[in-house]
Amino acid sequence: MALVIAATALSSCLYLPGRYESLLRISRNGQFEFQYSGQIRFAPAGVGKGNASGDETWSDMMAYCYDEKGQLQTVRDKAGRIDPSCTPEKVSERKLEWERKHQEQREEEAMAVNLLGFNPFNDADNHAIAEKLMRYDGWKQVRYRGRGIFDVEYHITGKTDRDFIFPTIPGVQISYPFVSVRRRTDNEVEIKAPGLAGSGLPILLRNSDIIAQSDDPESKASDPRYWIAGTFVIEGDKRFESENGEAAGLNRIQWQIDGTTAMVPEAEFLLDDIIPTTAR
Repeated sequence: MALVIAATALSSCLYLPGRYESLLRISRNGQFEFQYSGQIRFAPAGVGKGNASGDETWSDMMAYCYDEKGQLQTVRDKAGRIDPSCTPEKVSERKLEWERKHQEQREEEAMAVNLLGFNPFNDADNHAIAEKLMRYDGWKQVRYRGRGIFDVEYHITGKTDRDFIFPTIPGVQISYPFVSVRRRTDNEVEIKAPGLAGSGLPILLRNSDIIAQSDDPESKASDPRYWIAGTFVIEGDKRFESENGEAAGLNRIQWQIDGTTAMVPEAEFLLDDIIPTTAR
């Protein structure tokens, strides 16, 4: 049971991009500049819940069917048969199912708190994380708007003498990097953007029941596949090598990305051999 809960919690501790624009500039001398403007979304806390659902209280009214005026009604099919899902006999059955799911939610939240040190399902904790991020280099603006959504402005400069990964969120040890910049020993820089393309979606969707059931906007709003929409651009003062980007020029490559993008943006950039790699 503990392993099941842990697996569920791990799948829940996942941050995804929403709508965004991102730019990476890199120079042959190893200097780089990275920008990300847009949303970071927590899943599945952002799926229409906001605060922990464990605070809700069961009501028998949840198990019945109502007409447009909110009046309890008996629903019948064309043959006059009562819809069995809308009868009082289903109250007990639905209550047991509700209690089971609620218990799983409470256990998942407890596991997340143990793993992260805060409750990412709770709005108050998310507001606190937004304020905390503002005390770290690069985070120019962070605002938590609710429903698991953070609006961020991130801008940082650095050198490729050490690995760079975005984002890093205090306390969160389990994540899919949106962008990583890593320098190899042969002076070639490897650029990958797995998180921008939603590489964590298969794990999240495999452990959830939030797949959109229709083209209805409300249904799509609860489906992480429809969250991601952005552009990732890399620019340099010499040529990049990439097999999956849209080249606007030898020194510039861009990717248009959404939740259905299958490829991970990747590129390589050869530095001039003028700066040593920092010992690790």
